[in-house]
Amino acid sequence: MTGTHLARRGIAAATLSALVATALVPAVAASAADETITTLYDFEDGTSSHIQWGAAGAGVQAVADSGVGSWSDSVPNTNVLSYGFDLAAEPFYGGMGFEFSGAQPAQDWSAYDGLQFWMHSDGSASSIQVELLDAVSADSTVHDRWDVVVPLGAAGWNLVKLPFSSFGYATDFQDGGAPHDGSLDLDVVRGLLFPANAGTAVVKLDEIALYAGAVVAPSVGVTATALDVVEGSDATIPVRLSTAPTSDVTVDYATVDGTAAAGTDYPATSGTLTFAAGSRDAQIVVPTTANDTAEGNRTFTVSLANPSGATLGAATTTVTIRDDDSAPAGALSLLTDPVEDFESELVLGDPAAVPPLGWFAAQGAGNVPSFERVADASRPGAADGNDALSLGFDTSSWAVVIDTFTTGGSTWDPQDWSAYRGVGFWMRGSNSGAPMFVDVLDNRNPGSTVDDAERMSVRFVDDWTGWRFVELPFADFTRKNIGNGAPDDGFTLTEVHGIGIGVEQTPAPVTPDILIDDITLVGQADANRPLTINVARAIFTVDEGDDAEVLVRLTRASDEDVTVSYRTDEAVDRTSTEDLPATPDVDYVTTSGTVTIPAGSRDAIITVPTIADGKAEVDETFLVRLSDPVGAELNPLAVARVSILDSDEPVAGLLDDFENGTAGLGQIGDATLSTRLIAASDADAYEGQDVFDNVLDIDGNGGYARSFAQPQDWSAQEGIGFWYEGEGDGRDVTLRVQDATPVEAAPEDWTLAWSDEFDAPAGTAADSRYWTYETGGWGWGNDELQYYSDSTDNAAHDGEGNMVITTRAVEDPAAAGLECWYGPCEYTSARLITENKVEVLHGRMEARAQMPAGEAGIWPAIWTLGNDFRDVGWPRTGEIDIMEFVGKLPDEIFGTIHGPGYSGGQAYGDTYDFGENLGGQWLTFAVEWEEGEIRWYVQRDGGEEILYHTATPADVAPSDWVYEHPFTLLMNMAVGGNFGGPLADTLAFPQELKVDYVRVYQAPDAVESFETTFVDDEPGWRFVQLPFADFERSAEQPDGAADDGFGRTSVTGYEVEVSGAPATVESFARSIGIFAVADGAVSLDKVQVLADVTDPGAGGGGTGGDGTGGDGSGSGSAPGSGAASGSGQGGLAATGGVDLTPFALLALLLMGVGVTFLRRKRLGVRTER
Repeated sequence: MTGTHLARRGIAAATLSALVATALVPAVAASAADETITTLYDFEDGTSSHIQWGAAGAGVQAVADSGVGSWSDSVPNTNVLSYGFDLAAEPFYGGMGFEFSGAQPAQDWSAYDGLQFWMHSDGSASSIQVELLDAVSADSTVHDRWDVVVPLGAAGWNLVKLPFSSFGYATDFQDGGAPHDGSLDLDVVRGLLFPANAGTAVVKLDEIALYAGAVVAPSVGVTATALDVVEGSDATIPVRLSTAPTSDVTVDYATVDGTAAAGTDYPATSGTLTFAAGSRDAQIVVPTTANDTAEGNRTFTVSLANPSGATLGAATTTVTIRDDDSAPAGALSLLTDPVEDFESELVLGDPAAVPPLGWFAAQGAGNVPSFERVADASRPGAADGNDALSLGFDTSSWAVVIDTFTTGGSTWDPQDWSAYRGVGFWMRGSNSGAPMFVDVLDNRNPGSTVDDAERMSVRFVDDWTGWRFVELPFADFTRKNIGNGAPDDGFTLTEVHGIGIGVEQTPAPVTPDILIDDITLVGQADANRPLTINVARAIFTVDEGDDAEVLVRLTRASDEDVTVSYRTDEAVDRTSTEDLPATPDVDYVTTSGTVTIPAGSRDAIITVPTIADGKAEVDETFLVRLSDPVGAELNPLAVARVSILDSDEPVAGLLDDFENGTAGLGQIGDATLSTRLIAASDADAYEGQDVFDNVLDIDGNGGYARSFAQPQDWSAQEGIGFWYEGEGDGRDVTLRVQDATPVEAAPEDWTLAWSDEFDAPAGTAADSRYWTYETGGWGWGNDELQYYSDSTDNAAHDGEGNMVITTRAVEDPAAAGLECWYGPCEYTSARLITENKVEVLHGRMEARAQMPAGEAGIWPAIWTLGNDFRDVGWPRTGEIDIMEFVGKLPDEIFGTIHGPGYSGGQAYGDTYDFGENLGGQWLTFAVEWEEGEIRWYVQRDGGEEILYHTATPADVAPSDWVYEHPFTLLMNMAVGGNFGGPLADTLAFPQELKVDYVRVYQAPDAVESFETTFVDDEPGWRFVQLPFADFERSAEQPDGAADDGFGRTSVTGYEVEVSGAPATVESFARSIGIFAVADGAVSLDKVQVLADVTDPGAGGGGTGGDGTGGDGSGSGSAPGSGAASGSGQGGLAATGGVDLTPFALLALLLMGVGVTFLRRKRLGVRTER
């Protein structure tokens, strides 16, 4: 759910309609078995029109050089296609294939039974996919992907035959807007791809063909629907039959004017092509006319008609006559500012650097772009000795030449382009028709050391000859997602880190020969342009304890001073920093005021002090908001997010410091649990505490229990310690440790460990013991449209046993005051998370839910996220999607894992297709999670449970398997986004996701409880140390508990319980008419396991009676060993060591609590002692 579903990954679908086996089949026998074999690619002309991507590459290789021989001893065979891939290399996916798009017409394979090809395996355990791109019409711009996995099999040549019935709907990736029409029709095939699926290998492919058991009538058509020629050259239009005919085939052709005129630009041409029996190829040749006039490119068409002996396929080719005469140079905008004029030596990027600052090239597989500074004074207005940049590209794959701005090649040197309307440059075009682009590398993430600059891009075409000034308004640029973790905060232009010029891949490669000169900022702002004020970037960072500096910037300098008000604010909503919110006056100093930008300047700085502490914590964010400008307009999104970076080391062995309040603590007895903040300067502070500390108050008889989702090994530790503030009233304080013995249990023997049945009254919020409402509208990493609120309008019990997450349209976004990444929020929804409250490691996670309406744009999910995601980030933390449902694919349920190297659209997952719209239906979803394996199940009400996906470490290798640590649960419903897709016109609001229950089943509880007790005999704070050697087996044990000693190798939790006053005191108090005995709250902080117990005594010995005092050497958890020479007893701090008269105890109580006997509550204000 977290990650985007955009990128391509060659990972297999786990459930296939068939497992394809490869086998050696004699070529003659294969031909005899099929009536029709139509060869698509045989590579005999030494060329290949394939595309390739990622960690893969392919090229035509002579059989004589291949070292593997030919697949046939009888059929002439000169060349093969050599295809290599390495999924252990970045970006951990790759492949090659053939696309029938652009100038290549779609193909009709509906008359065939399957696909076959010869493959030479290297004998490795690797595998590939074969993928078909199936469109619904010739005009369709999107398609469905259908695939099947092919193991490489035994070393040597194998004939792979794939019936089309063996292909299943691809689950690892589908393009946005895929039609999902439910069937592999094959009448409009847009491509044939061979993604790598697993491992590293080099294979050879040959004779890629279609086969059918019946005779397939030939089809005749052009092989390219578009063709470019330079004026004066011949336009040659290839025409091909789909199969070799057994008798002659004819087809008529004729030219038709477009912007080109017959008789002027080309001669009118018509005739009839004849294909002799056994022949498949012919061509139409139309000469074009050269001239010396710069008149631009012109077009005409060549069309086929009236076939005889065949059906008609793609019938028309559009021919573009490219003008080779120089056009007049374009007018240069006034008010320009040069960026690069190429008159100095280029700073070349160091290939070993990350990134290589300066000029460098990047490219897709198989491309080798070049660039160099050359002398050229042919540009209009160029001085003698002028230099320009020569770019050598080909479009066999994408390529780009980038200048990351730097002065000396070692550090970034960003530029501010915000005062300009666009960027321009002189370019000497070659009229190659190459699709080109310019990328502007905008701002980067704060503190980044890599190239995570946000790419803003615009396209143009090399469709002229000679010099021309190209001017590109910034308003025409759009965001380009290249998967580099870039910010997504708009085209700020205040910190531009570089510029790139590149080409995109084309089916038929071209080689533009380009010169570039004088890259220039154009259209400088003038006085009529609105003067606005904003923060210079969306995110600022500051080291804890330093002053945060927030840069405020005008779009241009003003002739007068500009002032703006500012104030700090809590980041109550989640933001793109993914931090927790910082606490005002604890993590940063609440600040407000005004800042002035002097006339003639553009910048000013707002300073906010942050507060250092010694506490290890995740990074935290606060906001700085601008308002009430004087002399300028306010940008509507003028809010800075300031991330406080923490570098403190954690306390060794720390179990609980209560900084998250009572989250995750289970209540024992009648005690009330609460936390309060105390400052080191407070009278109530304890020795050595931090600047601010949250402490836990236990008020009343009872305490708390803490469970660990992942058992901990304490076998090398000596004890447990914590800060304790007592009343000194003689109460017992017991600490129990749950020491587990691992139990092997089959899934059918797992028992219910936790659940939320959602049985609360209608309209009530989610149970705060388990769930937290996450709020915010920052897009959640997927450009989602909703604002997640904490309102019961968006998530509440319905009184019928369900939690209902409701997505609503906002009636008046401007008035609602909700901030989303795109402006005022248009939709609201809810996202519930169990972070720090419920964590799961292994077991069965199950939920029953009713799907919302199956309309495009809605995207509910029930899922899990690693509990360390705030420390290590996503996807390193791991994500397990129990269920995702996207309205644009209403028949399907998705189950997926996301991890490092396989996240977003590259994730490893599968779907189950029910074949009908699931909107409004109840389904039960489950994930069974064991060490080294995760299994996904789905069950429709009244149906059978279906296992539809399994994941193991081998499935994601060589990437890391990150699923052997605790995860938190989430459920939410998104609107739009990268996976949810555009909203259907028929999508109506509100939409509801009803959840009947969420349950976790795990192996039966086999813990053994051990405990020790000390006495609260001293008011105030002290550090209590309890040696494990003093723990004894508890009298009460859970059913099935082992009895194998306190080994502490698998500790699953601990408890702290405070009892009431000693019975003798309470009885005596009642006997004299005192009915309320002081039982005020006690407090704890920094509970931790100790490698060494340095002071096992929790308190001193008694003073003795008439004799001398005991030696006070009690352990604090066992009977005191102090020996009294009088009648008094030592060891007041030790259980069993107290034997005072009721009157003496009452006196002690009177001293400790005062004569009023008021039960003191802890509300954050303490009386002086």
